[in-house]
Amino acid sequence: MSTNNSANDPPFQPPRVFSVILLLVGASFLLLLNGQHFTNRLMLLAFVSASGLLWARYRYRLLARANDADGVDVAGAGRFALVVHLILLIALAATLPSTYASQNEFNEGLKRIKTRIQIPRP
Repeated sequence: MSTNNSANDPPFQPPRVFSVILLLVGASFLLLLNGQHFTNRLMLLAFVSASGLLWARYRYRLLARANDADGVDVAGAGRFALVVHLILLIALAATLPSTYASQNEFNEGLKRIKTRIQIPRP
């Protein structure tokens, strides 16, 4: 006998901590001074996407619970976080072409330097 007791379900918290950890780990890739700007930016995009998916899942669960219970208002829950993640994703994706060009310049410069300096092998 299964009953739907959504009012008795334990409350679940928004994924604030996990989201901040994912965003900090993603931002740490931008701090690397390895010249691979495009690759580091892609890693940040992956972590921002994962954080946004956590918030989307949270919002989906809230809406599913609201459909079960009468009179629960969850219209704005998680919406702000999703919009901020979407804006961040669009802003980062818009800079990808310039970071790709910058990374290519850096890699070409490294190749030129390596061809000029011949390190003798023992």
